[in-house]
Amino acid sequence: MSKDITAVDVVILGAGGGGYPAAFLLARAGLHVLMVDPFGNPGGDCLAEGCVPSKAVREASLACALAFKYGLFGLHGQLPEADWRAVLAHKDRVQHMRYQQHTEEIRQSSVIFCKGYGHILDDHQVEIITSDGQTLSCQHRYLIIATGSRPHLLPLPGVELARESLG
Repeated sequence: MSKDITAVDVVILGAGGGGYPAAFLLARAGLHVLMVDPFGNPGGDCLAEGCVPSKAVREASLACALAFKYGLFGLHGQLPEADWRAVLAHKDRVQHMRYQQHTEEIRQSSVIFCKGYGHILDDHQVEIITSDGQTLSCQHRYLIIATGSRPHLLPLPGVELARESLG
């Protein structure tokens, strides 16, 4: 990491749906922003396992389902066959495109992005353990904790049938 992070205006722990929009908004407002996330790319669970990939798969299933209604529109022709590997390739392309967009957004902004974990030391200091094992210290005026959450399955009958993302 080539940019100086020993002192910034704002440290944001987490680069998901709360952290990365805040980072870009605050940077555009002229603040010196450091965003820290272990995943290595903004988007959090939404981009990694949640909203984006599930909607890409949903889009493919809706396109296929619509074909079965061709007759209602006066259309005729061959019905599509689902190719699960191709659907997953579509999902991967969508995710990859979004990751590239986020990388470019970071590159074009003044936001400093660090892949790693942040630990709060006191009211105005965090310690960052980077993905390559470096330990960095950073003073800040403001701290935003946008680390998301983890699902918790309640002890109810049938809970083993529930599905959740564990981003």
